[in-house]
Amino acid sequence: MFSHFEDKDIKCGYIGPENRQYDVLRRMLSSNEITLQSATSFGSLGYTEAASYDIMFVDIDGLGGIDRMIDTLSNFRIDNPGVPVVMISDTFSRDDFEKSRQILGDVSLRSPVLYPSLELSLFEAVENNKSWQENVMYHRENIGA
Repeated sequence: MFSHFEDKDIKCGYIGPENRQYDVLRRMLSSNEITLQSATSFGSLGYTEAASYDIMFVDIDGLGGIDRMIDTLSNFRIDNPGVPVVMISDTFSRDDFEKSRQILGDVSLRSPVLYPSLELSLFEAVENNKSWQENVMYHRENIGA
């Protein structure tokens, strides 16, 4: 079991096609008693449904690539700041657990996803998301929504 999630029920969502990437993630997570559910698309994912996920995985490649997803991801992040987002793409040069793409997601994983990277991504996405929430709240309070 992923050590830092031992006594917690974690529900993860997945936006993208139910392809091999989805199957691999689902198997790795389920072996650690973490649920991965195929979420609907961004367009039909309401605030209440989005907020029900502890972490949202997004298959960037399966959704047409990062260029097609920039506006959708940034809007999702602003509308749902409390949902940690893990982006997955084979175009990323490496796994990125920093906040370098914060407007789009909390963590970036290079596909194919490796087990150690997945474990670290769960922890880092939650931690990085705290900073994202602070940024969104600061913007709303000081600059206007």
